[in-house]
Amino acid sequence: MVLDVEKVVGETIRKMRRKKGITQEKLADLAGINRTHMYRIENEHVQMTLGTLKLIADTLEVRARELLRDV
Repeated sequence: MVLDVEKVVGETIRKMRRKKGITQEKLADLAGINRTHMYRIENEHVQMTLGTLKLIADTLEVRARELLRDV
């Protein structure tokens, strides 16, 4: 079985964002990420840099490794 890392991370980000009760647009704005890119990370499972992963983690107030926990 091949694990789709981008898909798993995108789904984890979505779950954590929803748990915090913030919209995708708000997360993107708070993290300083383009809204379209944020959409693609969560839904189209694009690769992202470690810097972007850290920005998202910091905005969600979690450690970056928590976004990778299911990988």
